[in-house]
This record gives sequence, C-alpha cells and structure tokens, in this order.
Amino acid sequence: MKVRHIVGIGILVLVAIAATFQIVDPRLTQASQPPDVDFSDPPSDVVATSVTKLQHMDYSYEVVVSPTKPGTNESGRLLGRFRIEHSDTEYVRYGPRGANGTWAYANDAVAFVQPPNGGDWRVNMRHAYPLVEDELNPFNVTAIREANGTVVDETATQVVIRINATTTSGTDVPGYTLFYLDRQSGNLQKAVEVGRYEGKIGTARIRFSEVGTTTVERPDAIGFSAWELVGDLMRYTPAE
Repeated sequence: MKVRHIVGIGILVLVAIAATFQIVDPRLTQASQPPDVDFSDPPSDVVATSVTKLQHMDYSYEVVVSPTKPGTNESGRLLGRFRIEHSDTEYVRYGPRGANGTWAYANDAVAFVQPPNGGDWRVNMRHAYPLVEDELNPFNVTAIREANGTVVDETATQVVIRINATTTSGTDVPGYTLFYLDRQSGNLQKAVEVGRYEGKIGTARIRFSEVGTTTVERPDAIGFSAWELVGDLMRYTPAE
C-alpha cells in the first residue's frame, strides 16, 4: 500500500473520530443573549434565571471551602480560581498546584491538563474530562428551580435569596445556599453554600467578579494540537 494511501486513510479515521466527538462532546458555546431576571418571579425562579445567565456571559469566580473545626480560626481553603470566556469559547482554571498556578485550560474542542507536580500539558478530548463541565456550570439549575426559595434580605442594590438545598453541581447533601444578586442587572455576585465538606459541616463560598469583562489567555506552554484542527474542520459551516 502506497504511503499516500495510508496517510489518506489516517485522515479519514481522524475525521470520523472527530465527528463522533462532535456529537457526544458537551462544549463551551459562544455567548448569546442572556435571559432577563424578573424579581417579581418566585424566589427560586429568580435564582435559577440568574444562574442560567452565567452560561451566556464571560466571568471569573473563586471557590473557598471552610470546614467547621472547633477551636480553630481557619480562614478557608482555596479550591481554585476560574476564568470563563464564553464569547471566545475558552476556559482556564488556576489552582494552588501546577506551574505558575495554572492547572487546566479548555476550549470548545479539547481540555489541556497539567500534572500537579508541573511538567508537560496533557491533552484530553472534552468528553474525557467531565470536571470542566462541572466548573463551567457550578450550580445545579434544576435543583434550584425545584427547591423552596425565600428572600431573606433586600436593599436598593442587592437581593439575598435562600434556597433550601445544596446547589453546586454534583452535590447531593442536605443544606442550604444563600445567593447574593445585584438588583439592577440580576447578575450573581456571591453564593454561600452550607453543607457537609470533608465529613464536617462547613461552607463553600463562591465569589464572582469581572462579569462581562473576563478574558482568557492560552498558556504559552501549550503547543499545537491536531485534535483542535480536526475539531475546527468538523465544526466549520460555510456561509449561506
């Protein structure tokens, strides 16, 4: 078999694999018009709509967990900082481990992960690295909408709503979450979830910033990836 035939078959195989991933791989999507928050709706619907807005916006957030330890003044442990740029389909996580604090980067096709001890970045197809999806969607919208919600505080600039359920994605333990919403924009400013962490009752504080202005830079150490090229080809749609 001639070399060019082998190369041609290889390309067809790559395209076929890419087409499969295109079907099953949940990806970052470009930002679209976010829904409007109507504060006259039931409290749980207000929070659910505000959380849904995050799927259409660029924003940053950090998560700090503080298990309750009697007799200590523990300030909390940073789990990670996240920057999400839906308008350019990019995501990056900065954690306490990894070279320069960078732990993971993803775009609409692939995720790159750096080992905890540093070293070369490893490429994963997005479907093979589901943690990114949880971090892109830190709250369980369905759980929020189905839970009992109550306005516990409101001012001219802020509304605080208690949802009687733990609401972070993948969490299914008893507790409640306080959501702090900007009254003018309906954007989520902060969430404080009380539940069980590391076997102890404690809190997870999720604080948002740079809403609408966050940008993501691809780490310089990440090189060329053939998967990205194939993915772009599979997603290309000619202009009508």
